[in-house]
Amino acid sequence: MPQSHGMKLDAARILLVEPEDATAEAFVAALRAAPGFQLTKWVRALDHGSALVALDRDRFDVVVMGEGIGERGDVESVRTLLARRPEAVIVWLGDAEPDERVLRAGAHDHLVRSALDPEIVGRCLRHAISRRHYEDRLRELSDQLAAAHADLARQIATDSITGLGNRRAFDRALDLEWRRSARRSEPLALLIVDLDGMAAVNDQHGLPTGDDALGRVAAVLRETARRAGEQAFRIGGDEFAVIVPRSDQEAIQRLGGQIVDGVRSLDGVLPIRVSVGGALMTALAGHHAQELVGRADEAAFRAKRQGGDRVIVLSVPAPPREGEDG
Repeated sequence: MPQSHGMKLDAARILLVEPEDATAEAFVAALRAAPGFQLTKWVRALDHGSALVALDRDRFDVVVMGEGIGERGDVESVRTLLARRPEAVIVWLGDAEPDERVLRAGAHDHLVRSALDPEIVGRCLRHAISRRHYEDRLRELSDQLAAAHADLARQIATDSITGLGNRRAFDRALDLEWRRSARRSEPLALLIVDLDGMAAVNDQHGLPTGDDALGRVAAVLRETARRAGEQAFRIGGDEFAVIVPRSDQEAIQRLGGQIVDGVRSLDGVLPIRVSVGGALMTALAGHHAQELVGRADEAAFRAKRQGGDRVIVLSVPAPPREGEDG
């Protein structure tokens, strides 16, 4: 027979939570007579509390929960049983059709006390077990799909050469940090790291050598930008960016210097150097994130024009706050 919910359909361990002796006897008799259904073990509990104790002591494939076993109602009883044993299959047993809320709370099927026919009981338990099996499989597939989507999102936002976030990831992160800067009135800094002479390296030594240089610089950025909130990205061919929230000009100057020194100390086929430009501002009305990018780019251009292998940091003057004279 096919397996369902980690068990064979013809071998079941049942916990019956039913206070009425006649109903309990009728259910067990019907289950023993159910076609092709073998009852390997069953335990009876008289109320909700003793059912929880039984669940703590043993494993059951199905919990048949009698109507009215808990003081707080059947819906809460189903929720409590599933909270104690999330993997449990719950079958509700009552005098009539259950309240729809019982099924929405997690019961997988239901039985009526006056219709405990062997064939009906067997079919109900099989259906409940199969339903739980398919729910578990659906949940597993949903988790796999979510993981695949998350992996795809990471790939879309990751630079394939360096493993850093790419321009797409940078734009999103900058927008997020800009909004946070505006909410908290905290400064936001940006470093642009531009490799010196990369065009000549690629022309003279080939793209693999250039890619190796990019990877080495990315490693320096990972090692250097380690403070909480600092994020490094590759945003262009030979250009990187580091977002630094809650900083100041002195700290940005120091971080940029560490990047320059770290790259300068790299061992490789060729000596690698970088020009680093930084900018610092608080997101106030009248400013936009691209203004910060522009200032950092300008600073990097100045560093390169002065011979490279250095860091220059520029601040962005804040506009007058509302109510102040311009």
